[in-house]
Amino acid sequence: LIIGGVYLVLLFLRYYVGATSFIAFSGLTFVGFISVVIMLLVSGFQLRKKSGGWIEMKEAFKAMFISVLIIEFIYLIFTFVYLKYVDPTFFDKLRISTEELLLATKQSQNDVDAGVKNIDLMKEQSLNMGVFDFLRSYLTYVGIMGLFALLFAFIIKRKPPVFEQDQYNQSSS
Repeated sequence: LIIGGVYLVLLFLRYYVGATSFIAFSGLTFVGFISVVIMLLVSGFQLRKKSGGWIEMKEAFKAMFISVLIIEFIYLIFTFVYLKYVDPTFFDKLRISTEELLLATKQSQNDVDAGVKNIDLMKEQSLNMGVFDFLRSYLTYVGIMGLFALLFAFIIKRKPPVFEQDQYNQSSS
């Protein structure tokens, strides 16, 4: 839930600040993703520490995957509510700021048109998202972050030693 709360703040900043600056939008998207990935890894290490320093891969993955399910649900709900009700003009503002940026950097008119067309496409997809699109998007993001959770579970797992160190030392003397 802490990861979800931090992610909500980062999402709000992404859309609020990013609407007027494509660079800020891209940067905050990257920072948000990296932050969530790092927090997921840290939460896995904290779980292992709470378990006395030992954790099976299955337990680590299960806990992190539940976090992924919650995080991605928060992401989709927040994005839907923000773009639909809080700031329905987000894509229009992003389109204008992107076009201004591309013109200021002296990009060709074809590049400007392509950049603007991509934003128009994102807006259209966002507005026309149905239940199945919503579900497909959710499952895609869960799959991607689930792979990170699986990788982190491999990193975090630590089985207790088969023999206690003291028993081993006593039996060998």
